[in-house]
Amino acid sequence: MHGISSVAIDVVLRVGLVGLLLFLCLQVVLPFVMPLLWALILAIAVHPLYLKIVGGTRLPRGVVATLFTLVALILLIAPFGMLATRFIDNVQSIANQLQGGGIEVPVLPARVYDWPLIGRPIAEFWALASGNLSEALADIEPQLRTAGRWLIGVAASVGMGFVQFLVAVVIAGLLLVYAGRGREAVDRIATRITGTRGVELVGLAVATSRNVAWGVMGIAFAQGLLSSVGFLAIGLPFAGVVAFLVLLMSAIQVGPAIVIIPTIVWAFVETDTLSAVLFTAWIVPVMLLDNVLKPILIARGIDIPMVVIFIGVIGGTLSFGITGLFVGPVILAIGFTLTQRWIGDQQGPDASDPVA
Repeated sequence: MHGISSVAIDVVLRVGLVGLLLFLCLQVVLPFVMPLLWALILAIAVHPLYLKIVGGTRLPRGVVATLFTLVALILLIAPFGMLATRFIDNVQSIANQLQGGGIEVPVLPARVYDWPLIGRPIAEFWALASGNLSEALADIEPQLRTAGRWLIGVAASVGMGFVQFLVAVVIAGLLLVYAGRGREAVDRIATRITGTRGVELVGLAVATSRNVAWGVMGIAFAQGLLSSVGFLAIGLPFAGVVAFLVLLMSAIQVGPAIVIIPTIVWAFVETDTLSAVLFTAWIVPVMLLDNVLKPILIARGIDIPMVVIFIGVIGGTLSFGITGLFVGPVILAIGFTLTQRWIGDQQGPDASDPVA
């Protein structure tokens, strides 16, 4: 009995020490998990282009990866920083108004009254709605203060997300140099875990990640960024917040029209005709950008349901902040695709499946 107790104690101590070591390692690595995931997604997305540049220039991989990283930082820091800064400023302004006891309802421009047929009905409806809104905001002042504090937290999350984004770009450059050996190691691990189809499943995960990164999140980011240029040009109030809503609506596959169309109406009400026309000529192609690029950037044969992207965007943002907005849908799409393939394997190979 004494011998058994000693062995048991020895095992418990060893397991406890290993568990403690793993826990401490996890605590050290945890702040870098999201930047690493983001960097991995970026590296996978641009890897084909990276290989073309290496093959076309004959430069060493390390040199190309360094140049790639520098160019990416130069091209992305300014626009992404501008959008993030404008968003933070707008959110802080809204938060200050909420914590101050409410939001002022803007006065309708006087020229709206002169519009034929619809001018007076719009003005009367606005007056009624603004009066009711002011009373409603006064009744929920405590909730508004709470919302203001929450928005300040959102602004802080966006700032941290911007820093993580810059770190991820640098890490992605390092991953590109060792992409070949990294892929071989992942293939071996997947083969040990899943058997002979490990390499195929890794390829499927890579293809899914690249599709979502370019075809969903890349387009959403482009629409948010390009729309912010137009919003700033016409002096749209809270342009950063509105641009973020464009990005969000595009990411969850609802489409940015629900956000952009009201800004076109605002432009014709608040700005001169020439500015409104130029803004419309800019923003309408931006609004339709996903309809043009998505069929080009998303490979055929990999169909991710909209609900998966929606849950990935919302759930990722709630769980990990602004970084999760981009990482969440990619991770969930990979999980969905691999699970779908696993279920198909359990049911037996389909003659129509080119992989089976």
